[in-house]
Amino acid sequence: MIIDGIDVAGFSEKNFNKKIRPKFSYVFQNGALWDSLTVGNNIDLALKIERRLDERERKHRIKESLHLVELGEIEDVYPDELSGGMLKRVAIARAIATQPKYLLYDEPTTGLDPVLENVINNLIKKLNDELGITTIIITHDILGAQKISNRIAMLSDGKIILTCAADDLMNQDNEIFNNFISGKVNYNDY
Repeated sequence: MIIDGIDVAGFSEKNFNKKIRPKFSYVFQNGALWDSLTVGNNIDLALKIERRLDERERKHRIKESLHLVELGEIEDVYPDELSGGMLKRVAIARAIATQPKYLLYDEPTTGLDPVLENVINNLIKKLNDELGITTIIITHDILGAQKISNRIAMLSDGKIILTCAADDLMNQDNEIFNNFISGKVNYNDY
């Protein structure tokens, strides 16, 4: 695997964690927020783990990341007091607070209604454009992916079977992809 021009396949775990891992952040499908911690403390925990920052800088990053996801002053609120869309945005705020070069999302719109799906997709696009973060999104939401992506790849059985510009996605002559978007099932595969 090549990251920033460096072949990391032979890296030790220690070397990878020191040189490569700090460049990445991750948004879990269900947020993975600690319910016993406030929103601010959830974000602060990521900053304490990933970066060596003083308290003043961590507080600044917490406020800044919440502002970027349009949540404002909710540092003292607990996750169980938030709506589904707010939970997703807090999880994104936690990920961007570490100022990653690469941001991975796992099914960012799962469990949301169509209106909130658009809100989250628009937010991802906005953050990608404003912060210049390279974003990789794992999703089954084809229309959402097409809306916010530059390029799209599809995996099947552990192999990339399709890569294309997002604008060209619906013009692909790929049987697996076309069966996926049309909902056709080959029962021999199951």
